[in-house]
Amino acid sequence: MSEIVNPAEIETIVGVERQPFAHFGRASSDERMFYILHSQACLEIHEDLRNCYFSRALDNGIDEERWDGFGIAPEKS
Repeated sequence: MSEIVNPAEIETIVGVERQPFAHFGRASSDERMFYILHSQACLEIHEDLRNCYFSRALDNGIDEERWDGFGIAPEKS
């Protein structure tokens, strides 16, 4: 099952502000995690965001071969 991330941190982790209807995500290869920033509408619909379609789909895991080459390189410090 998906894990809940602190709502105060998720926008920073994903790198965008919450939108009325759009979901955004960020995969972290280092952490082997995929983070979802749920839409405002989703927050209003689901008492538990783990019941959202996108969260439930992640319970099946990520096919890493299909994602190969789609990543964005992290910024160098």
